[in-house]
Amino acid sequence: VPSTARDEHALEDQVLQETIAIAVCGKPNTGKSTLINKLLGYQRLLTADIAGTTRDTIDAELEGKDGQPYLLIDTAGIRRKSTISQRIEKFSIIKALDAVERADVVLIVVDARLGVTDQDLKMASIAIEKGCAIAVLLNKWDLIENKTDQTATEYIKEAREKFSFIDHIPIFTISALTGTRTHKILDIAKKLYLQASMRVPT
Repeated sequence: VPSTARDEHALEDQVLQETIAIAVCGKPNTGKSTLINKLLGYQRLLTADIAGTTRDTIDAELEGKDGQPYLLIDTAGIRRKSTISQRIEKFSIIKALDAVERADVVLIVVDARLGVTDQDLKMASIAIEKGCAIAVLLNKWDLIENKTDQTATEYIKEAREKFSFIDHIPIFTISALTGTRTHKILDIAKKLYLQASMRVPT
């Protein structure tokens, strides 16, 4: 095992002194607040099936099962500027970009039924420019009908083609509502944070 891989695994097993900041981004109504509620284990954020419910960024602190501290930053959904008619929506976009500025890891939440959009790709580009690690969560997997053993592979492949400008990006299916695979998210965020830290020369 190369020493860098050994070092990375050793770090994964220990609690880091620093808090890992995770921005949860995506279009309105993709389930961002529901996801954070699931990770926190209680109803911390307002959720509703109405686009644009969350108007501001909301920070929530939690510990991983290993005691690792995290800061979750819930953002208002990013909308296309052409559809924005109120100043409050412009403010929401500014706050979402501010969340990326403060984040170590950006989770892009996508409604799996609708697929990856241009806004998702734009947010990924901004996150890369800011030096953030990225993972893509294909949410609402419980609402995908007639699933087979190959369905997830097909959806992930399609998403990966859209994000082809990012190497080795983690993409996986989840259901924030039912909790399917949400237990993996913090571990993946920590791993991404460590990989990004190791790429930065000391």
